[in-house]
Amino acid sequence: MQTGFLFLVIFATALVSLLILTRVAKIYNWLDSPSQRKVHQGDVPLVGGLSILFGVIALVLTQPEVLDKQYQFICLAVGFLAIGFFDDKYSLSVKLRLILLLVLSVWVGGVEEVALFYLGNLFGNGDIFLSQIFILLFTVAAIIGCVTAFNMIDGLDGLLGVLSSVTFLSLFIVFHLAELEKYALFCAGFIIAMLPYIAFNVFSKARHRVFMGDAGSAFVGFIIIWLLLFLTQPKSMTDYPFGVIKPIYVLWFIAIPFMDMMLVIIKRGMRRQSLTSADRTHIHHLLLECGLSANKILLLLSGTALCLASVGLWCHFYAINQFACLVVFSLTFLCYAIANLSLEKQISQGKIEMGIC
Repeated sequence: MQTGFLFLVIFATALVSLLILTRVAKIYNWLDSPSQRKVHQGDVPLVGGLSILFGVIALVLTQPEVLDKQYQFICLAVGFLAIGFFDDKYSLSVKLRLILLLVLSVWVGGVEEVALFYLGNLFGNGDIFLSQIFILLFTVAAIIGCVTAFNMIDGLDGLLGVLSSVTFLSLFIVFHLAELEKYALFCAGFIIAMLPYIAFNVFSKARHRVFMGDAGSAFVGFIIIWLLLFLTQPKSMTDYPFGVIKPIYVLWFIAIPFMDMMLVIIKRGMRRQSLTSADRTHIHHLLLECGLSANKILLLLSGTALCLASVGLWCHFYAINQFACLVVFSLTFLCYAIANLSLEKQISQGKIEMGIC
């Protein structure tokens, strides 16, 4: 099948499924309602992730070997989406949701052996391979961390779709230049599958909006970490070269969601709040409080994400020292944290009024 026609099939499948699912959601009450923390207007269907799933299914059905472990991948992706879907619908307890995520993550690392065991030459003393007892622990932490990061950043119309598109674009470039064309095709196809969702939230009127919901963010987060594990990890501990790209470089591809999640967790810990408690201290919430419009925030964060992802690509292409890359990433996070906390403090003290930013 020609690539252009394939992309048209993916786009049409995602679009038609989005239109149908929007009506179904209103019938069966798959809706997100306004609350103290959620300030959107009206009930919004939570079917963005499901529509993307149908686009991805169209891709894998027409390209039956586009990924390694393809059928296991689809089953696991649907599993993560299902956890989010039932959380959207029935508000699962944090404990139950975490248990379900743990089960699927353990399955990924322990049964499918898609695991994190290579960290690169982070400190200049040679390549670091995790011992057997830490492999599953690091893998589970990476999967749940990535799913959580993309869940937390999903708080503004189209933001999750745009930021994840930056990640998939970066992955596409790396896969393409490494001549892993099937993986590159999958990344491009996934971006195409997200376009209807992004368009409905960024370019259409408010009554046509749809949200990803926890289902969509869990689905996207899992797919990203699945691809990152294949991209960064060697097939075995004796395989050389060790992965397509060094693990530290890909942190730049998910920098905004990762840094936002880490800082929010740190702030909650310092304030002795529950780490799972919902609040409005994420970067997009603070910028909204500062008076920026949703579209301006979307442009600002997506532009920043593109710049940060470009740093990761530059480090990869020029084989920048991994320890130096780690130091620069840590300093970038520190600068982000200082700016974020300063902005939050000024807002809380009333020094920044709505519309001033």
